[in-house]
Amino acid sequence: MSAAADGQLTAKDFTTEQEVRWCPGCGDYAILKSVTRMLAEVGARPERTVFVSGIGCSSRFPYYVETYGFHTIHGRAPAIATGLKLAQPDLDVWVVTGDGDGLSIGGNHLLHALRRNVGLKILLFNNEVYGLTKGQYSPTSRLGTRTPSTPGGSFDTPIVPGLFALGAGARFIARAIDVDKVGLGAVLEAAQTAARRRARPRVAWPAWLVGAVAALALAVIGIELLLQAPVERIRGEAIPVTPATEARLSDPPRVFEWPAQPGARAYRLVLRDAAAEPLWHGAWQPETRAELPPEALERLRAGATYLWTVEIEDGARRELGPFWFLLE
Repeated sequence: MSAAADGQLTAKDFTTEQEVRWCPGCGDYAILKSVTRMLAEVGARPERTVFVSGIGCSSRFPYYVETYGFHTIHGRAPAIATGLKLAQPDLDVWVVTGDGDGLSIGGNHLLHALRRNVGLKILLFNNEVYGLTKGQYSPTSRLGTRTPSTPGGSFDTPIVPGLFALGAGARFIARAIDVDKVGLGAVLEAAQTAARRRARPRVAWPAWLVGAVAALALAVIGIELLLQAPVERIRGEAIPVTPATEARLSDPPRVFEWPAQPGARAYRLVLRDAAAEPLWHGAWQPETRAELPPEALERLRAGATYLWTVEIEDGARRELGPFWFLLE
């Protein structure tokens, strides 16, 4: 190692000679730089620091940091890191994972690592897609994301990692952007400091407060379920389809509704197939409701998925959606 004259290690001392194998322009490079810089600034020791990873682009991290490291199996890095921390509590243990590795196959392991709070630092690189396996959608992909595994757009409600961690009981939660060198460095340093503090005792909440919070949570869940429930289907009548009622439909939809957009002068409904190719579009209109004509209804077939979007004219041209429905 080439420590500075005063004995303080530098970022270079935490950088290996391994060839870094990420795609050009990937944000992982910036994260790696910020981590090695932070380790030097907080006075970390390579022989007391461990990086544990699973599978994915981000999980190559241990090869590039001059510390101890484990490149483990898919989704299991939090479990292995927990065992390491319990066996050697004085070690500085970091887990590096991604949105696929950490929140899909490893979702249960991540949840239990967060709720146990044994002093791990978990870096979750969230690029909202499976990068290593050529771009399939991940648990954090946004609705409508088109990928090789979702050519018609993602139908799944994405996981919000921060809310996931909050619900699991993590003691320190933060989010940063890879290219924000100052902000990311500050977050990493704060995480390191928080993990060094002793865990505070759990607070015993009054029973009435626990009951009130539970009732509120149930009320919120009820509202969410109400907003996402399929529309009531009455054969022979118009079936309204709105962004809040994307669903499986037993009858062809006839009426589409959407919320008014600030500054919009006109709207145009566009119906697309699962490959996002246009099937039909309506005329420009000021109303936020449109009905499919017979010629458009004739193009719909059972067992197929369809997308619909709303083009908005407000001086520029933009689009609301995509939204979807499955015709059973």
